Amino acid sequence: MLSVLMTDLKPLLMTAILEQKKTGMKNTSANLSAVFSALSVYLSVFQTNFLNPPLSQQFFEQVSLYIDAILFNEVLLRREFCSFTKGAEIKMNINTLTDWMKRQGKDWLGTSASQLNHIEQAVNFLLLGNKKIVLEENARKDICGDLNVWQLKQLMTMYVPSLDVGEDRIPYQVVQALVAQDPNASETEQQSLLLDSNKRFFFRLANAHFIELDNMTRIVFPPALFEALMTTPPSPPPSSSSIPTVPLSSRTSTAGAPSTVSARTSSSGVPSASTKGESVAETEEEKTKRKSLFGTWFN
Repeated sequence: MLSVLMTDLKPLLMTAILEQKKTGMKNTSANLSAVFSALSVYLSVFQTNFLNPPLSQQFFEQVSLYIDAILFNEVLLRREFCSFTKGAEIKMNINTLTDWMKRQGKDWLGTSASQLNHIEQAVNFLLLGNKKIVLEENARKDICGDLNVWQLKQLMTMYVPSLDVGEDRIPYQVVQALVAQDPNASETEQQSLLLDSNKRFFFRLANAHFIELDNMTRIVFPPALFEALMTTPPSPPPSSSSIPTVPLSSRTSTAGAPSTVSARTSSSGVPSASTKGESVAETEEEKTKRKSLFGTWFN
């Protein structure tokens, strides 16, 4: 289920958040609505089937980590996304996405809205008026504390100055100064430039619980579903009179003919006096069928 949603989301995210063109607010809303619709399908299934809330939370938190990795990696690798103007567009779209997540409630989405750290911090860097401020350690931690030196170096190298705001290209001396501030950065960290979009984490079983009756007034449900739950009375159990009965005389054997055994027995199931000592004659057809099932050794 998670893999299917991730596969469906990637092209939608590229169109709605990163590759958004200046075609008007109406088109922007339509593209983002496609992302919301894809997420809402799974959310609706979880809610209508009363899925354990922590399971729903982990599902959508995992989806948010995937969204963060996909968007962040694309920004690092494509120069057309590394500019002040493009950063402003991406930030607006991400804010719309996180606002939607917050409206669904933490009971179902958990901390999904706060799992987009890397792409949010990358965009914050693109929107800085003075990129050299990241050379100050405290400022760097406040603005983009989750990004390592090599990821910041990549953003600086790929950054395209916006002519409409009078920007200049980031001097390479600034990039070198940033790397020189962290001489202990390992080669492994340098190789982990991109985020792992396939990263998974295990379900926290200690947080699992059932939906109790008291939770119905606290957990956010869709209005239509909540109204149905509050107004629809439970179905009464079927009465004994409504259970159909089959008369004894109409019961048939497996062969389709009326059963001769029930006619020859009393109500207690013991052969009646009139049939004691009698044996039921076996027809040739029944004998052939018995042999085909059990063999000639079972006479």
